[in-house]
Amino acid sequence: MVSDGLRLIFAVENRNYAEVTRLLDKGVDVNYIDPLGNSPLHTAVDIKNFEIAELLLKRNANVNTNVNRFGQSIPSPLYWAARRGHLGVLKLLIAYGASLETKCSNGLLPIHVAAEKGHFKIVKYFVENKLYHVDICTRTLRTPLSFAVVGGHSAIIKYLIKCNADVTKADISNRSSAFRHACKVTRGDLIEALIRKGFKLDGFYYGETPLHLFVRSGLLSEARRLIESGVMSYLEADVSGNTPIHVAVQYNQKEMLEYFFKMGISADFQTGEGYSLLHAAATFGRSQMVTFLLENGASIDGKIIFKGTTALHLASYHNHCGVIQVLLNKGADVMARDQRFLRPLDYVYEEFINDAESVDDMEFSAEVLVKHMLLFCKDVEVPTPIYFSSKTSINEFKQKCQEELERMKTCLIENTTVSLYTFLQALRNKNKLLNFLRNHELKEELRNIKKYIDKYPIYSSLLPMILHGVHNGKERLLLLEKASAAMDIIVPNLILECKINILQMLNNKDLSSLIESVTV
Repeated sequence: MVSDGLRLIFAVENRNYAEVTRLLDKGVDVNYIDPLGNSPLHTAVDIKNFEIAELLLKRNANVNTNVNRFGQSIPSPLYWAARRGHLGVLKLLIAYGASLETKCSNGLLPIHVAAEKGHFKIVKYFVENKLYHVDICTRTLRTPLSFAVVGGHSAIIKYLIKCNADVTKADISNRSSAFRHACKVTRGDLIEALIRKGFKLDGFYYGETPLHLFVRSGLLSEARRLIESGVMSYLEADVSGNTPIHVAVQYNQKEMLEYFFKMGISADFQTGEGYSLLHAAATFGRSQMVTFLLENGASIDGKIIFKGTTALHLASYHNHCGVIQVLLNKGADVMARDQRFLRPLDYVYEEFINDAESVDDMEFSAEVLVKHMLLFCKDVEVPTPIYFSSKTSINEFKQKCQEELERMKTCLIENTTVSLYTFLQALRNKNKLLNFLRNHELKEELRNIKKYIDKYPIYSSLLPMILHGVHNGKERLLLLEKASAAMDIIVPNLILECKINILQMLNNKDLSSLIESVTV
């Protein structure tokens, strides 16, 4: 049976002024609380009905009703009026004595929720009538301005700034100032407004500079403004040792990184400790960024000083399978040792102790590394720790790899005496690969390399690596031929053996420069 109290709530919800009046005249409790913790006044405010709200207040409704239900505090009617954006109802509640100190369970005052929801007239009413200070904070020190920025409410933001809101105040729970929020939501217009109000661009804010924030959020024009005006150096590190250039890599901001390259930064850029851009990309699992950096000349096997870790070590430690595959396909040293003499595979096993839940991904990473180790490193031992839960399956995988490799040794590439196994090993020996590519019959048959590698289920996935290696080999051969002709012009009497040795020591970029010097 429906109680009279619920009938009153239903009448309010249906905007039935006459029925509400009849029930109140009958003596129904004006402060009845329904099972969810709402009073008739809450309901009237929620549906923005000024007339019924006024009627309830005249009949002595509790303007500051604040109920606890299921461990949750139900905010007062004033909070709901601010949230719903009804200025008339809000003024009515204040006139009847609503407490301005009312808060929701998250500690937000009515002005905070009004700013968050974008109710400009209510925020303006609170500030103009000095009901709240423009910078009044939540318990985590968030101001109305920061809520407005998060919501992207430009009119409120501009108004609060005009009222001298502090643009530097930050939330202590996540260290986010209004400026940081503006960067996060990539609002250039808001950033400009904050800067004009006096936000300092040359300082540190919780360990980061504004330039770090711009780069992270992909705000290229704002970043360029700081750099090109000389306000901030793109080489300046934050408290974690990351430069804005590293941040661009970490947050996959390719366009930002291209800008830094145009400014003269090398793809091999690194900190004083040897932490390179490629290390950052591998650590954060940015496989596309890894590819981009390598295409622009990043050193694939560069090591961090004092640790000896390569990008492949870092990708293995963090179990970024995609990055591991990219690095190996591009020629990373699968047997590289760090200062502790550990290989990338050891990092996979080592991390398993700390994160056994990711065993499937770790098994995949281990298999990719094992496959390359057995192919490129003759007689290498690939032990599997006894604590590794997939020990049996890894050992079975190793056995299958070895069986495929044995079959490859007897698979000759047509019109040559070179086995598929021998050719694949040459992918890690630059000079040997070039010698193979000088063989016309072999080079022609490599157009059909897919039909050879497809016979081997495990190693067929190496096709991208093979094609990449062959392409790079052909490109280098062409450069060597042109550079050799250039050397004949520059030093015509140089002994042939000396010329060959010099050319072999030059990388592709140096060979191109040598060729261009003669062409020009």
